[in-house]
Parts: sequence; structure tokens; C-alpha cells
Amino acid sequence: MDADWRQLWAKTAQDSSDCHYHPLLCHMLDIAAVAGLVWDDHLTSGLRKRLESALGVGDARTYVVFVAGAHDIGKACPGFQKKMPKLCERLQLPFSTNDQDRPHGFISACVLKESLGPCSTSALLGQIAGGHHGVFPRSVDTQMGRDSLGNSDWTTARRELLSAFANAIGFDLNRAFQCRAETSTP
Repeated sequence: MDADWRQLWAKTAQDSSDCHYHPLLCHMLDIAAVAGLVWDDHLTSGLRKRLESALGVGDARTYVVFVAGAHDIGKACPGFQKKMPKLCERLQLPFSTNDQDRPHGFISACVLKESLGPCSTSALLGQIAGGHHGVFPRSVDTQMGRDSLGNSDWTTARRELLSAFANAIGFDLNRAFQCRAETSTP
């Protein structure tokens, strides 16, 4: 099955009978652009340096922009996408009767932790992004199975979406994962 992430939606009117929606990738790029402007125009140089030091990465700006933009990656799951049945018909992704509608922020935390690598910083950044609606997920909230995340086709769709997003903003997702793994190894 072709995991076509381009059809995933992020925003739409609840009563939308005409199937107009804002694609998830576009929403992620919008948020990334705003995060970049905040970094450039509203953070003091001292705060930028503190973030650079805390993250321990070469380009903290791009890292922060990536995490901010990826805050809604949890919308790329069956439970969320099912909220608009007419839009589900366009997706070439499988749905099941036991798909759980978990908070998309919790799913974002789970996916970002996995995508950014096995270290405490990745888990923390995932939790911060996952709490963007005011409820921060605990580690137990980010332990999920197929009923929340979907099957391997959904995993592939999320990976491809994150990869396209990372490429668009100049973030090397593979290098970030390697750097995080290297710094967490004793």
C-alpha cells in the first residue's frame, strides 16, 4: 500500500461538507516559519546561547524550528484522521474498528522521541511539543500500540512526512538521530 502522507489533514472546519482542509505538511511549515521568526527577532542572544548549550547541537535554531513545526505530527494517526470521514476516503492508509482517538499531542511526543533518538533530551523535547495544548504527557502516556499509532503503513507515512518537512527546513533528521545516540552512549 502506498503510504501517501500528502493527503493527511491538520486543520478543517468541523462542519466542512466540502472537504476543504489545510494539509498537515503545510501546517508544520507554517509553524516552523513562525518559530524561525521568533528565534531571529524575539529571543535575546543570551537566551539563544543558553538553548544552544542545552541542546548541544551545532544549529540549535534549526533544531528548535524542527521541533516546533513537528508539534502536530501526532495528527498523522488513524484516530485523528477519522474525525473527518470524507477526508479518510482520500487516504490510502488502513483504518480499523479499534483505532483509538488519543490526544494528538501525546502521539507527537511518542513519535518525536522515536524520531530524534534515544536520549533524555529527545524525550523532553517530545514532551514539550506534545504538551502544546496545555497537558504535558507523562512517559506512560507515550507508550502506545497499533490501536493508537496505526500499522506500519502509518509509521511509514509519518517517517516520510517528517523527512519531507525536515528537508524543507534544512534539518538533517538522520544526523540529529546519530548525534543524540552518540551523546547518550556512556
